Amino acid sequence: LTITFLFFNFITSTTGTIHFTLHFSALDNVITPDVTIVDEKPSVDTGRVQHLQNKTVIISALLGEGVILICNIFNMFASARVIWRRVSFDRSVMETVNDGLMSRDMSRWKIGQGKQTNSVRLEILSVDQTYEGYYSCECQYTGSVEPARAERILKVVAVPTINNFQSSYDTTVNEGDRVTLRCEAHGIPPPVITWRRTGGSSSLIRNYGNMKPMYQHVSR
Repeated sequence: LTITFLFFNFITSTTGTIHFTLHFSALDNVITPDVTIVDEKPSVDTGRVQHLQNKTVIISALLGEGVILICNIFNMFASARVIWRRVSFDRSVMETVNDGLMSRDMSRWKIGQGKQTNSVRLEILSVDQTYEGYYSCECQYTGSVEPARAERILKVVAVPTINNFQSSYDTTVNEGDRVTLRCEAHGIPPPVITWRRTGGSSSLIRNYGNMKPMYQHVSR
């Protein structure tokens, strides 16, 4: 956008004639930084990076895996600063991850130069639920009311697994006896346990939020 101003200077002579001069000045195009985030790991190909219609991006990271986000800044000013921030889902934790290319906590974050000139690479070596939250990359520069920024939402998931040592083994009982079967499973989010049987009138017994179905009288 180019804005041109027109100024009139009125000069009155002794004879009553009005003279005016024109002065033009132009305001050059104002270019502001543009911030984007590249999801390097996990990538979009994994199916665990979800782009919503409102431009929200949700990353589902597997428990224990590494996460790499690259913040790229276009039209960056020489005096600008690039900052990674994390805010927990309940807003109780708000932390700044880096100072330039230096991590503030090297046991949690690894900071480095991205592939392009004005980019900062954020790496989490092994995620757990303490890393969940809102991650934003901000470009702060003089004269900005709000920094240019981009955001990711990081969630941690774990594939459900059955704890065989805490679950029931094959059990033999007499018809009419009472029996309790136990299945213990873990995952993030907590899994819903479904009990099924291979014979009888119905294969689906019940969806259990807990881990124990109990039979008062066993029949065939």
